[in-house]
Amino acid sequence: MEENKNCGCGCSCGEEENTTGCGCGCGDETEESIIYVTFDDEDDTEVPCSVLDIFECNGREYIAIAPKADVDNEDEAEVYFYRYSEDGEEVKLDDIETDEEWNDVAELFDQNFFGGFDEE
Repeated sequence: MEENKNCGCGCSCGEEENTTGCGCGCGDETEESIIYVTFDDEDDTEVPCSVLDIFECNGREYIAIAPKADVDNEDEAEVYFYRYSEDGEEVKLDDIETDEEWNDVAELFDQNFFGGFDEE
């Protein structure tokens, strides 16, 4: 899996994100954070994903992402979790190695993201 951090405005221009916006000239300078991910099991197509949350669990940082098309269409989006780190401007996503680690991360995400909703 590879990751590229590009324009956060959602226009898919491919420009790198910076502090003054993407610079693509589209005028869409929204706050939504987009990350482009190439999944190993796909045909090397970059998939724009919405960043749902970056959070700490058991002393490590993690990121929760979902395909932007699913989020935009209000479908039930599949959420992907990765270890998250930054090296300067480089963002690095690493696979979660064990079921126990994944379960801890998923449980914390569910509590943080859905904790305010009461089940009926």
